[in-house]
Formats: sequence, C-alpha cells, structure tokens
Amino acid sequence: MENPTFYALIFAAFCIAVAISSLLLPRILMIALRKKLVSLPNSCRDIHVKPIPRLGGVAFFPNILFTVSFIIAVSILIGQPYPEIGLSAEFLLAICAVVVLYLTGVADDLVGVPYKYKFVAQILCSLSLPIAGLYVEGLDGFLFIGALPMWIGIPFAMLIIVFVVNTINLVDGIDGLASGISMVVLIALGCAFMRYGMWLYTLIAFTTVGTLIPFFYFNVFGGKKKGRNLFMGDTGSLTLGFIIAWLSLKYAFGTPESP
Repeated sequence: MENPTFYALIFAAFCIAVAISSLLLPRILMIALRKKLVSLPNSCRDIHVKPIPRLGGVAFFPNILFTVSFIIAVSILIGQPYPEIGLSAEFLLAICAVVVLYLTGVADDLVGVPYKYKFVAQILCSLSLPIAGLYVEGLDGFLFIGALPMWIGIPFAMLIIVFVVNTINLVDGIDGLASGISMVVLIALGCAFMRYGMWLYTLIAFTTVGTLIPFFYFNVFGGKKKGRNLFMGDTGSLTLGFIIAWLSLKYAFGTPESP
C-alpha cells in the first residue's frame, strides 16, 4: 500500500488549485469586461452570439506552477519528498516551453499575434521534450510498426505536441468543450500515473483539473448570468494543450513499462 500522505498532498493540491482559480477568475472577468478584451462571434467555429471575455486562461499556468511548487515544498518539509522529483532536464524544459506558450498566448489575447508566429513558437516548444529524451520510441505493433529510430520518433513527437496544442486551441470556441475534454483526459492520466507511483505527474494532472473546474463553471454556466461567460483564450489553450501533450507522451513512453 502506498503512503497515504501522497494521496493527501495530491488532494490538497487539487483543493488549492480550485480555490485559487475561484478567486482569480471573477477578477479576470471583471478586468476583461472593463478593457473590452473579448472574443467576437465567429460563425466558422463559435456558437456564442455575444462578445465573450477571453482571458480566462491567464489564471491557468500561474495557478498550476504555484500549487505544484507549494505542494512539493510541503512534501519535502515534512520529510516525504516525491520519489522522482529532481531538477530533471525534462521537467525544466517543459516548464520553459509552457512559459513561452503562455506568454505567446497573452500577447495574442491582448494585441494579437499572426498565426505563423504562434506556429513557430509551438514548433520550437515542441522540441523541448525530445531534447530531454522524451519522444515516440515505437508504436507497439500498431500498423505492424515496432520500434522507431530517433530521427523518426522525434519529429513524430513534435507533430503530436503541435497537433494537441492546436486541437485544444480550436475547440475553445464551444462552451465547455476544451475544458471538459481536457479534464477527462487529465483525470485519466492522473489515475494512470498514480498506478505507476509517478507522483509528480499525478500532482500536475490533478492540479490542472482543479484549475479547470471553476473555469468550466464560468465557461458553461456563466451565460445564464449576464456578463459572466468566459473563454480561456489562446493563453489558456496553448498552455493546456502542451501540458496534455507532455503528460500523454510521458505516460506512453516514460512509464516504467509500456502501458
């Protein structure tokens, strides 16, 4: 049986993330409305008919980073650090990539960034995980393909990362779709990592879920209250997409045994 302290810390991280997100989002909503930082209706991909504030994702990364760092510090102070925690290149480079995408999203939501520049940022950030040694090593017999050489596995991993990031970005125009799908995926990944005892990744997954729950309320049910609806914007979708891609690749190719 695993140490129950780990479960308690993960639950605490989830609760802290929910609390911080609940405090931040109403204030972000108010600022976005005052500054008219809204998403205008777009018949190609949106179902809303009124301008909707698009800065909900500004709260995501600071909340996740603060909560994960705080819980890690608490676990160390009480003498029960996570087994795999260390200044690994993968973790640090992933954080660097999220910072770049987060800032790119902020710039796009505030002043607009041409898509070609956002795409370049995504490609550069997608290099972070392969550089650290996390890439597609094989397909386990799918389409009769086993192991893949590095020169194929690395571009394949980059393609997956860019694809997932853009998928989350594109579905944000429909209420609850991006955040709902993301929460389902993250809960599944969190439980899977827990099975392997990979507590850092479990912590990241459930902290992100806790961050998304209050946003999901505003995104789906905020329309019932005048001026309470909120989108995550590119700031949130780029950040969230990379985290999901990172954890998915980690589970597929970075667990002690292939799932």
